[in-house]
Amino acid sequence: MAPASVTAHFPLGVYHGHAADGSPEPFPSLARLFSAFVSASHTGVTAGTDGQVAPDIDEALTWLEKHPPHGLHIPSMAPVQSGNRGLFIGVFRVFYR
Repeated sequence: MAPASVTAHFPLGVYHGHAADGSPEPFPSLARLFSAFVSASHTGVTAGTDGQVAPDIDEALTWLEKHPPHGLHIPSMAPVQSGNRGLFIGVFRVFYR
């Protein structure tokens, strides 16, 4: 299979996340990104009326789960708010083989 990538564009151009200790995360962890995919697959526009995942979406999620990424591109980022709740600008890309 040819290499593939996942690119995350954040609403309003910023990511606002924090770690368990409350410190700001400059970008989402891969587990957080995957969790967002799973959540969207059950509640988003592709979800069935019963909340079931379409077979092709399930297959894609299973593939992602079984093939960890081999690279990560983290863009230049800048805090846009001070304090312990940081907002960071950027586009985040994960590479798969």
